[in-house]
Amino acid sequence: MNKKLIKEIVFVLIAVVIFIDLTILLNDKIILSSPTGYVTSTLPHFEWKSNLDEYTLLVDNIDDFTSPEINERIIGSGYRVIDKELEPGTYYWKVLGYKNNNFIESSVKSFTILSKVAVSVKNDGSEYEILNEGNVQSNVDILEEDQGSLAITGNVVLDPKQSFNTNVSKKTIFEVSQK
Repeated sequence: MNKKLIKEIVFVLIAVVIFIDLTILLNDKIILSSPTGYVTSTLPHFEWKSNLDEYTLLVDNIDDFTSPEINERIIGSGYRVIDKELEPGTYYWKVLGYKNNNFIESSVKSFTILSKVAVSVKNDGSEYEILNEGNVQSNVDILEEDQGSLAITGNVVLDPKQSFNTNVSKKTIFEVSQK
């Protein structure tokens, strides 16, 4: 065989091997999508793109992941809503992927859950229902008009999603702050 032909065959074989290795390397990546930035949901949904078989989702309030708030093994898709509520604050997350006994780690992303103070007040004619619709404890002062001025007549601290019923006069103000 001609030396030039042998060099060309070797070159083509090397190119094929490099192409296969690059294809495997590029396909076995984990690309994190969300959450990032600022969110108000204490049950964030985590989304990533990858073609791997199994994953471990790690979420921690420290970027070294020494004591993760969430450490969940996942088989299948790159989308997950976690059942564990997270407190407002900054969190870091990454995904570990597994395929054919190979281990791949994503980059690290961060997101911040903002404090949300929100209440709804419903009046059925005889009483008020105050519902904490925020994600932090809310301090609710009940103020009623008494001889032309407002006076605090009650106070309640509500956990998220907790409600309180009260009988008050028609001239009532509810003042809400974060606990």
